[in-house]
Amino acid sequence: MSNSPLLTPSPGTLGLLEDIADYVYRQAPRPTHEAAMVAAIALSAGIYGRAFNVSGTGLNVWLLFLALTGTGKDAIASSLSKLMQAVVHGGNMRPGAPEVFPAAKEFVSFSDMASGQAMHKHLAKCTSTLFVNGEAGISFSQMNSPKAPQHVQNMKKLLLMSYSKSGAGETLGGIKYSEREKDIAPIASPALSIVAESVPETVFALLDETQIADGFMPRWTIIDYPGDRPYLNEHRLKQPPEALVGKLTEHCELAHRINQGGVPTTVNMTEDAEWELRGFNDYCDSQIRGSGEVHRQLWNRAHLKAMKLAAIAAVAVDPLNPVVNFDQARWAAMIEHDSVQRLLRRYEAGEVGDQSKSDKAQQEHVRRVIREWIERPWSEMQRYKIADADVHGKQVIPWSYISKRLTNVVAFKQARNGATSAIRQAVRELMACGEIVRVPNEQLAKITNSNAEFFMLAEESDVFGGEFKRRVGEDRRAKQALKGIMAGTPPGEEI
Repeated sequence: MSNSPLLTPSPGTLGLLEDIADYVYRQAPRPTHEAAMVAAIALSAGIYGRAFNVSGTGLNVWLLFLALTGTGKDAIASSLSKLMQAVVHGGNMRPGAPEVFPAAKEFVSFSDMASGQAMHKHLAKCTSTLFVNGEAGISFSQMNSPKAPQHVQNMKKLLLMSYSKSGAGETLGGIKYSEREKDIAPIASPALSIVAESVPETVFALLDETQIADGFMPRWTIIDYPGDRPYLNEHRLKQPPEALVGKLTEHCELAHRINQGGVPTTVNMTEDAEWELRGFNDYCDSQIRGSGEVHRQLWNRAHLKAMKLAAIAAVAVDPLNPVVNFDQARWAAMIEHDSVQRLLRRYEAGEVGDQSKSDKAQQEHVRRVIREWIERPWSEMQRYKIADADVHGKQVIPWSYISKRLTNVVAFKQARNGATSAIRQAVRELMACGEIVRVPNEQLAKITNSNAEFFMLAEESDVFGGEFKRRVGEDRRAKQALKGIMAGTPPGEEI
């Protein structure tokens, strides 16, 4: 299990969320705890979004789950589909079983909305709903394109407008047509939640400062699965457990009744939970003051999103009397802090936007794979089947390793001059900056029989958290001091 803040609460802190996540994990072909919890939060937001309010806003959330290809991202959509089928059909999963609770279908939609008008019509009928987006990269590409057609622009505009309209007393404006019978009336407190998944490089390659500054990306809570392909789950659950279906149905029925009544239930907080979230708000304020537009946008909504997550956890524990406690507040604040920091780190490292045109991004990719080769044990690196443990132990970096790791990375694969040339150029820049050096042939013969190209760390390398650079600098200064002593230079004088 990873160290993600998503997974840190003590048992019982998240109530029904834990039960849903447990099912999602156990039914997945390639299970990950991160995907399981994302699915649980998303489904709960779709159900609770309009029926419950915290600090005057509904509990709708936008979740973006990022993981490499082949790591089981599709378990989110498949598990939510099975769960809601079970609720609608009263736990009877046989084909053709009658619908016992058809209204529950309103809480989750797997449809692909083609336009803002289509989305608006859906919200008019299903005022609290979760949209499951199977591939965020495609949607983001369409909406973030400066040449996006009008219907796509309308979709993005509607999404941005609806995000903050889920609280009691809020209204999403209607749509008027030349034919009056097609008019759509204003919608009271629509709670639109979204869960989307994609490959990290696909999403971040589509973004730049404009997409962050217009408020679209800051509305998302981004959650990464940092691992590789999970092992196959050979003992998958076939059907949702009866107890889980029963409890989930109870929560759906309660939310449906509240939505019909039109008066949402307020989620309260314990005193220490208020202090925790107020402290997080103060921290967000401190990150905003004196910062550029990207930092301001990302931290501006972090506190609001944390309150929503904490409130979802409180409702999942006790929907009749939801009260956020300290553990739930801390869990939510940590998730949002982690989400913003991850995006900022990528932005500052030049990993956001079209990296194939960014020398900075390409150089950082080379640094990354070099750091991994040097800092990780041979037991992890031998899977690349390059060189041997002796070469790795002497901290010698094979060109073949750098090339193999980066040839298919978007920053190089889409480079105008080709992947190999772009990688070569980035390596030359690191050599020019004094971060790596090519191993001379006479020295290489003492390490390996290979005639291939190898590199070693140089003085300006930042591996081991900068420890290597510090050690090399100390060694150089010690040698210079010794040279000065031998030459008769008084101690303390510049050499």
